[in-house]
Amino acid sequence: MIKKLIAATSLAVIFITCFFIGFVPNKNLTRASAEEAYLRVLGENVFFYSSPDEETAVFILPYSYYVKKIGASGEYYHVECFGQGNTPMLDGFVKIEDVTPSDGTSLPYLSYSITTAKDAELYFERPLSNSYRYVFKNRTLYYYGKMTAASGEIFYCVSYNKTLGFIAEEDVYPFTVPLNPDPIDSPEPVSDADDNKTGNKNTETALKTAVAASLVLAAIIIIALIVLPEKKNDYENRE
Repeated sequence: MIKKLIAATSLAVIFITCFFIGFVPNKNLTRASAEEAYLRVLGENVFFYSSPDEETAVFILPYSYYVKKIGASGEYYHVECFGQGNTPMLDGFVKIEDVTPSDGTSLPYLSYSITTAKDAELYFERPLSNSYRYVFKNRTLYYYGKMTAASGEIFYCVSYNKTLGFIAEEDVYPFTVPLNPDPIDSPEPVSDADDNKTGNKNTETALKTAVAASLVLAAIIIIALIVLPEKKNDYENRE
């Protein structure tokens, strides 16, 4: 009898658990996966780092564009970006607090060229470093972001012949980086539709509770039907 009781109880628990796993929708899990893929730059000073350390800032990412999350390290996301057109892909880090999760986009990265206004130096490693090369006037450079040097001068991080470097603001023709065409979401006021959604959610919760209670009651009845006949048989055998 004890074995039957344990078996019946186990079956009831398994049935209820399986029901709720199938009953609760997985929309939130699906949405979370989509949101984690692309992170949007919606701040004016979001730095791209070569490693998860503030001292390794490379440049400021262009506003309104995206980076793709490929991992995490403490307070930083490991990300990759660019890689479209003539801009080689980079992988590095951004601070988690500096980027905004997104549902995704068809145009995540900036692909934008600028032109040298005169013969200039293209610095490697960092602005005004001892390692540089000369670039002649009217050469095309592909823009990644900007950086302010310790001297206060503004430099642009660019790709030239697939090589990453920094060039002074004064050495290129003036330009304006276009915004990503994706709309920038703004907080929306609570509407009647939102209230209806809340009401529907409460109704759904109540329905789930009622179904769960019914299942528990059914499980108790099943257990009783299994146990009681055996008690009756034991009584008859004693007589």
